[in-house]
This record gives sequence, structure tokens and C-alpha cells, in this order.
Amino acid sequence: MLFLTEAILPLANVMCKRLLALLALCFSFSIPAETQDELTVLTESLAPYSFLDNGQPAGFSTEIVKEVLKQANMRGAIHVAVWEGAYQKALLEKNVLIYSMARTKEREDLFYWIGELAPTKVRLWKLTDRSDIQVNSIEQVPQYRLGVLSEGAGEIYIRSHPILSKVKRIHYRYTDQLFPLLLNNRIDLMAGVDMAIYAQLQKHGMQASEIQPVFSLLDKGLKLYLALSKPSSNEVYVKLKRAYQRVSDSGFIEKTRQRHFGNEGLTDP
Repeated sequence: MLFLTEAILPLANVMCKRLLALLALCFSFSIPAETQDELTVLTESLAPYSFLDNGQPAGFSTEIVKEVLKQANMRGAIHVAVWEGAYQKALLEKNVLIYSMARTKEREDLFYWIGELAPTKVRLWKLTDRSDIQVNSIEQVPQYRLGVLSEGAGEIYIRSHPILSKVKRIHYRYTDQLFPLLLNNRIDLMAGVDMAIYAQLQKHGMQASEIQPVFSLLDKGLKLYLALSKPSSNEVYVKLKRAYQRVSDSGFIEKTRQRHFGNEGLTDP
């Protein structure tokens, strides 16, 4: 019996070491793909930039982001989410890509800015037939109820402004909620990105003449961007930045813009 034990133990030790080596090898191959190349990609429902089409992420910005990921050889499922939750996740966690986000001075140091997606404006809008609403100066805005996207560029700007911060804000989580609030007289004004406002008009079967801008919040040089969360590594940032540059240099962005918007580009109707 002792002889058998002495013979089996060395063999068991060898097999155990080989098994551990095999497990370590498998582990070394599986982990980097998850920790280094896997990204969480977040956006909101903001047609024409991003939206769900038959359950799949689509839109002008979405196509550019997919191409950037392809050029960077990085993986990341795109999630169309509530903007407030997406924004908070991008503030706190590493390897989070977020788009289409307005690049403002309040956000400048909070993210790595990968590349521009589109020019934009954020303005206050009213129904044209609301002749009782008159905004000729910024001091008149606080007397009205204002619909704002939670953690949107407009809302961040308003709450930090000495005058606009006094306005009664009604927060909405989805851009799709904006027009029902306005049409049902729950708000007097709405803050929104111009192209998204026009997309919502079409969705609700309305004409452009039925609403009008009354005040500009953010307009001069404002751009929508693809951004990376600050806790991410510089290596990931550089990889994505270079990939974006290749996509831009190839003409892909301009071709995509032409396909979506024609010669009008991204200017307002």
C-alpha cells in the first residue's frame, strides 16, 4: 500500500501542475479582451442622430461610432438608454463611450473628447399659437415653465446661470416626452437640440411653422461629440482618437452626412 501511494503522488502532482498551467493559459487569453478592448457604448433616443430601428441602434451618429469602433478594433455593444443614467455612468466608470454629447465648458474637463459628430444648437421653443408667451430678454424666461432633459446640456447650463436657474424646470427623461408635455400645456417652453426638435415635429405630424424658437441657450460653435469616460486609460483614449481620425480622413463622416441629410447637411430647415 505504501509503495502504491509513493508511486501515485508524483504522478498526481505532475497532473495538477499541468492543469493549473492550462487554466492560467486560458485565463491569460480571455481576460485582456474584456478589460482592455471591451467598451460600454451609451447614447439616447435622439433622432436623427441615434434611435432604435426595429430594435437595433441606428442614426447618423451611430453609424460613425460603429465605424470608429471597427477602425480601433474594439468591441462595444451600443445601448440606447435614458440620458441621465447614461451620463452618470460615463462620469463614474471606465471604458464608457457616450454620444451624441454637446461639448460645453461645463463638461470640458469631465471627459476625453474623441471627435466631432455634428454642429448643433440648443434653444428654447414655444408653440407658435401661444401668443401670451413673449421672451425678448433673458430676464423674462423665469416666469415660464420650462421642459428640460435631465443632465442635458441645456439643463446643466440653465441650473448654473444666475438668472435662468430661477426658472421652474420640468424634467423629462426621453426626448419623445417633450412634445406631449408642450401640447398638453404642462410646460410653456422646451429646451432642445434643433435637429431633434424638427425630427419630433415630423413624428407628431406637425409642421415647422407650428413651433418657433424664442431664445438661444447654446449656439455659437456648439458641437455634438463622441466622448470617453475620464476614468478610462490614456491608452484607450489614444486608440479611439486615432481611429476617429482615420474615419474622418477617409471621408466616411462626410459621405454618411450626405446620405442622411443630402446637400442640406445638418443645417436647420
